[in-house]
Amino acid sequence: MTKIFKYLLAQIKPRFWDSQPRTIYFPILYNYRRIWLISIILLIMVALVPVNVFGIISYRRAREAFKTEINLRTVRLTSNARRTLSYFLEERLDVLRFIVHKEEFGNLKNEEYLADVLIHLQTGFGGYIDLGVINSSGKQIAYIGPYDLSGKDYRHHKWFQECKECGFHVSDVFLGYRNVPHLIVAIKSPGPDDHCYILRATLDMKQINQILSSMELGVTSEAFLCTKEGLLQTPSKYYGKMHEIISLPVPEFLSHSQILETRDSAGRSLIMGYAYIDNSPFILMLIKPTKDIMQNWYTLRSEMILLICGSTIIIFLVIMSVSTYMVNRVYDADQTRIQIMHDIENTNRFASIGRLATGVAHEINNPLAVINENAGLIQDLFTIAKEHRGDPRLLELIDAVL
Repeated sequence: MTKIFKYLLAQIKPRFWDSQPRTIYFPILYNYRRIWLISIILLIMVALVPVNVFGIISYRRAREAFKTEINLRTVRLTSNARRTLSYFLEERLDVLRFIVHKEEFGNLKNEEYLADVLIHLQTGFGGYIDLGVINSSGKQIAYIGPYDLSGKDYRHHKWFQECKECGFHVSDVFLGYRNVPHLIVAIKSPGPDDHCYILRATLDMKQINQILSSMELGVTSEAFLCTKEGLLQTPSKYYGKMHEIISLPVPEFLSHSQILETRDSAGRSLIMGYAYIDNSPFILMLIKPTKDIMQNWYTLRSEMILLICGSTIIIFLVIMSVSTYMVNRVYDADQTRIQIMHDIENTNRFASIGRLATGVAHEINNPLAVINENAGLIQDLFTIAKEHRGDPRLLELIDAVL
């Protein structure tokens, strides 16, 4: 690893980094550090910036697409469950509506006939616990079921007043006299209020619980019903038992299924799909922990970040290496130029010295040649002349001059 690091450092660090900016005789043509830095910056802008911008855009688009797909799937699942529950309740109301339109009041007051109707309802639809007929004053005049509710007075009950005003009623889940979770559906018969009656049926929660449990949810996800006050109508694995207040915000009414991002009391991020069930007090809530449903996105995100960072590092190393190599070549060429200029300067210096020596020798040689010729002439004259022929000192001096 140390050798690899040293090799990479040698490839990245330019040779001119520690060089002097100028020489003694010849200037360096370029500011190599500046050229090196400019080339790196330009290559980063051309190569690295587009890659990172593209990576960031792809990252954001992938996250939005993944999140949109999860939200659409949650909305679709919530809408399907909402339609199923709405159809379930509406079907029970339609059955009672059919009975009050088809059967005469006298037949329904007969408990034996009412028992036969209840048996047919239990056989055909299931989930019916009892049936009761309540007159316009709120008194239950006929009852078939497992409890002793004959003669029960409901005139002060809220559901009774609502049913008389609206023509139907779907209650929330309550315990009542039975001390078991159940809900009631009631239909008012046609006719004036003084002569009308209400057919009331009690439904158990098994089929509703089956509808909720049949939804394709993960281990950490769940679906339950609550009221607009936040009171649980079905048990919840993580947010309380039936008739407890949930620790989640109750969303505002919307006519269609919707997605809401929220947090629970423990601070966990959640994606909540919710829908108000038509003609009922129920709110369907589908809870999915963000951490679990986004697990695939977290894996993809890690791979994308690793790819972007790895590509960035590789591109940066390549940019550094290429910039260093190219500027090193320019630096080497400049150093070669400087060395050649030094060599030429030294050659010129020696040539100048040679020319100087030649000139000096020439300047000295000319008068010496004249002296030599004149001294030779004197020597010849003294040798020829008889009066100085025998003077050895004079001849010695002339030989010394020569």
